[in-house]
Amino acid sequence: MRCRVSQRRRARQDILDAKAAAALYGADERVITTTLAEMPDLGRPYRSTEAGLQDVRMVSVGRFRSYLVFYRRRNDEVEVLRVLHGARDLRSILSAEEI
Repeated sequence: MRCRVSQRRRARQDILDAKAAAALYGADERVITTTLAEMPDLGRPYRSTEAGLQDVRMVSVGRFRSYLVFYRRRNDEVEVLRVLHGARDLRSILSAEEI
């Protein structure tokens, strides 16, 4: 079953803010629109003690392995929450997010 994919505005802004935005954008679009739509359970669970983050998964962005797509699957939809560089303080960023 193919899932519908939606992205939060902040996830899109994360991509635009990246230095390699053009190349990252293309890789991100492939991961999101193709890979996650076809295999939404591909990513590994993001481990967190916060209740709002229990069902969040993450997957790297193609050749940009340092960038991670954080998403959640709900039935036939994949919602992309954020796209972040792995060196950032992920716990603080995701905890502050209204997820």
